[in-house]
Amino acid sequence: MSEPPRVTDGTAQTPAERAGRADGVLGLRGLTVERGGRAVVRDVSLEIPAGEVTALLGPNGAGKSSLVLAVGGVLRPRAGSVLLDGREFVGRRPEQIRRAGIAIVPEGRRLLS
Repeated sequence: MSEPPRVTDGTAQTPAERAGRADGVLGLRGLTVERGGRAVVRDVSLEIPAGEVTALLGPNGAGKSSLVLAVGGVLRPRAGSVLLDGREFVGRRPEQIRRAGIAIVPEGRRLLS
C-alpha cells in the first residue's frame, strides 16, 4: 500500500509532490492497445491535469480495462505514448510507473472496507 499524503504547512502533499515531481499532468497520445491480436483501444489521446477527477465510462468490451492496464504498464501499447509531466512511460515496468505516481485502483476488491 502507498502511504497517505503528508500534511505540511496545512496542505496535503501526494507522494509525487514529495518526490519533487512537476505538476502531475497525465497525457495519453495516440494510444493503441491490442488484446489477442485485435486492437481494443484505438488512437486514444487525452490529458488529465493533477487533482482532476476523471471517469472512464463505456459498455462491457469497450476497452476501459485495457486502457487502464496499458497506462499502468501491465499491458504494452502497440502504439502511442503515456506521459507524466512530459516523461514517457511506455515500456517501463509497472513498479517504476507506480513509483512515479501512476497507480491502478481495481474495483470491487474491498480495499477500503
